[in-house]
Amino acid sequence: NPIHIGHIQLAKAFIEQAHLDALWFIVSPMNPFKKDDTLLADSMRLEMTRLSISDAFHDNTNVQASDYEFHLTRPSYMINTLEGICRDNPHYEPILLIGEDNWQRFPQWYRSDDILAHYPIYVYPRQGNKSRTRLSESKVMPILTLPNMGKIERSSISQQANPKLISAPLYDISSTQIRRMVRKGKDITALVTPSVAAY
Repeated sequence: NPIHIGHIQLAKAFIEQAHLDALWFIVSPMNPFKKDDTLLADSMRLEMTRLSISDAFHDNTNVQASDYEFHLTRPSYMINTLEGICRDNPHYEPILLIGEDNWQRFPQWYRSDDILAHYPIYVYPRQGNKSRTRLSESKVMPILTLPNMGKIERSSISQQANPKLISAPLYDISSTQIRRMVRKGKDITALVTPSVAAY
C-alpha cells in the first residue's frame, strides 16, 4: 500500500533461495491486524502490484499478482488462503514468505499451529544481525529443506519445520514512508518501479 522495490527484490531472493516454480503476490483485502483507514481500494493495490511485477519481471508468467483473497470470506486469514490454494490447485506446494514483524506475532494468527504443521515458511528478518540470530535460534521446530512447488505430495511435508530465513539485504523502505512522501509531494521514483510511480 503501495508495493515498493523492497518487495520486488525480496521476491527475487525468495524465488532463488526457495527454488520456486512460481510466485504469487497475494493482495489482501482485509488484514485482521491492520485497521488502517489509509488503505487504498483493493483494485488499486492489485493494479499497482500488476504494474510493479510487469516492470520487474517483464514477461515471466510464473510471477503474478493474485486477487485470490478477494474471493474468500473476510477477514483474510492465511490458513483459509493456503487451504483454498491447495484445494483449487492440488499439484501446488505453497511456501509462505512473511516478514519478521509478522513472525513475531505469528502465535496470534488464526490456526497458526495448522500453518506450522502443514506449510513451509520463510521469514525475512528486518532488524539486522541480532534479529537474524534470534530467528535462527527459534525453538519452534527444526529447519526444513524446502521442495519445489508441485514436485511432491502434500502429505510428505507434514510436521513442518521451523521457518527458514531469507538471506537478502535489509531494505529500509516502507509503504507508510512512501504514502507520507506522496502526501508531501516528494519524489518516490527511487522507491517504487516506474509504472507504480506514474500510477
